[in-house]
Amino acid sequence: MVLERDGLAPTGGQDAAKAPAIRIAGLEKTYRHPMTLRAKPVLRGLELEVAVGEVWGFLGLNGAGKTTTIRCLLGLIHPDRGMISVLGGEPGARASRRRIGYLPENPSLPDYLTPREVLDLMGRLCEMARPHRRRRVDELLSELRLERFARTPLRKLSKGTVQRVGIAQAVLHEPELLILDEPMSGLDPLGRRDVRSLIDRERTAGRTIFFSSHIVPDVEAICDRVGVIDHGRLIKIGRIDELTTVRLQAVEIQVKNAPADVLAAVLGPHDTIEPRGTTCRILVHDPERVDRVMFRVLEAGGRIENLERRRERLEDYFIRTAEEHAA
Repeated sequence: MVLERDGLAPTGGQDAAKAPAIRIAGLEKTYRHPMTLRAKPVLRGLELEVAVGEVWGFLGLNGAGKTTTIRCLLGLIHPDRGMISVLGGEPGARASRRRIGYLPENPSLPDYLTPREVLDLMGRLCEMARPHRRRRVDELLSELRLERFARTPLRKLSKGTVQRVGIAQAVLHEPELLILDEPMSGLDPLGRRDVRSLIDRERTAGRTIFFSSHIVPDVEAICDRVGVIDHGRLIKIGRIDELTTVRLQAVEIQVKNAPADVLAAVLGPHDTIEPRGTTCRILVHDPERVDRVMFRVLEAGGRIENLERRRERLEDYFIRTAEEHAA
């Protein structure tokens, strides 16, 4: 079953084993201001597919439509029109929800319970057998470094520690699909590393992960493919290596024993040089001038110790893309 509105139906005849974990077509959602009733379009014909076993990054600025999309996927709100298929079923259907783990952007958990009690409660709601439930709770308390807080009420814990509990409850029942909305929020560097390791293990187990964030380095470190959403539309989609290897930003040349006057004469207006004793690091922004710089260094008796091409990072790509669409 899928949600169908305004005549938009899923493609028929797909083999279930090859069907995407998530499919969205023509999704639209508009909110109205409660006082003025002025319409505010949030999703504008959104189209995307996430393959089974893929870690898919949903990248966008605040207000781009990421959380609204997730709420539609979970059946928490209904779109105005469009089609959604989640694990081959209808959003919000009980059969689909049992196979999904979800972490909201701001998890709201009973703050009078301890992490162990929260996870045990969630396991019961998922109808996990008691021995398996206890084993999984112990595993996750250890994996996410929550053991020393296991018997402390959530109201006494830091935001980052509560976030770890939220992540633990999302993966507790070993769901086929994980939907994570800003999972790194409030985590310290150690917590971010632990969550990345957990996601890698979930990926190895063949689970599908829908990872929504506006923190670009997290997406770059974790995801296989990325979709960039802007004003409710998916404006770019592709593998991270495809998106970030298109544009060469600069070539870094590390040289030794090169006279300063020679370097100054050969550098362009946007090139930079960073002395480090007898060595220096040169950033050449015009690839066509690299050979000339290297020739002059060698001619003057210098030595080339290293050469590295600097490609555009995902963060650079994201900012550039957002600026292009804002213009």
